[in-house]
Amino acid sequence: MPQLHADEGCEYADIKILTPVSFIPDGVTVVVHASNWDHNSYYRRMDSLADTLKMDGNCANAVAGWPHDEAFPCIYSEEDYGVAITGVDDPAGRALPVSITVDRWDEPDLPSGEHPAELQVVVTMTGLTAGQPYILYKYAGVKGLPVGNDYAKGATSKYAFTATKSTEVYTDPNKISSAASTYYMCVPAAAVAATATVATPSSASQHMVMEQ
Repeated sequence: MPQLHADEGCEYADIKILTPVSFIPDGVTVVVHASNWDHNSYYRRMDSLADTLKMDGNCANAVAGWPHDEAFPCIYSEEDYGVAITGVDDPAGRALPVSITVDRWDEPDLPSGEHPAELQVVVTMTGLTAGQPYILYKYAGVKGLPVGNDYAKGATSKYAFTATKSTEVYTDPNKISSAASTYYMCVPAAAVAATATVATPSSASQHMVMEQ
């Protein structure tokens, strides 16, 4: 039977619950996915995803209909396509890994007239070197993202800090709207200093330093 993880209290197909995920054998490829209707993480072996159009193989025992099918999907065994999102494009190649979490897992239904929510963002930056200075830039929308090595241009705010360890966590004091797109990029301060000589006073004055 395909293996799937569900939090306590959730009811789906006749599934085998994996708790914790460390029970997955070495060498087995596992996909972690969401259902787009709850806040659970579902763990599926890659070899449990393929099925025919009749859904009489791996998904034969899955419960049909919303919301169960979103939590236990299968892909066409003959042909299928996927897209890997590796992060924000970084033309200069200086940005470090950044991930964010927000304080709610759902979003208001804007088409039905609900208002956007204000989200608290916690940013986790990894790959840092202790003792080295860095700058975390915040961008409002894709149009503000850097297209070259000038990370400051287009940023709506920045947070300058010196790393004390390889991973740093920062809580953005300014919430973001669930109806907007917001991006963060962390770069070594030295990379920013290298472009400072060509920055104009008008562009530099647009950026605000957020105190921790």
